[in-house]
Amino acid sequence: MTQFDLEQQILACWSIIEDIKLLNSKHQDEPGSMTRDEVANYLLGLETIYDIKFDTLFNTFEKMFKNGQIK
Repeated sequence: MTQFDLEQQILACWSIIEDIKLLNSKHQDEPGSMTRDEVANYLLGLETIYDIKFDTLFNTFEKMFKNGQIK
């Protein structure tokens, strides 16, 4: 793992903002295009994906800290 890997993982986690904006925009701009269940399923998917991304990010940070790459 390198600092570049860590930085890329941090940036990937920031994309949750854009993902939420996209979902909200579709829901607001096309009323009735998604049911409550569909919105709930999309949000559950985002939750699952970002749980994995943040887990991966933390594991990378932890490994780099233990290896002395981060002080």
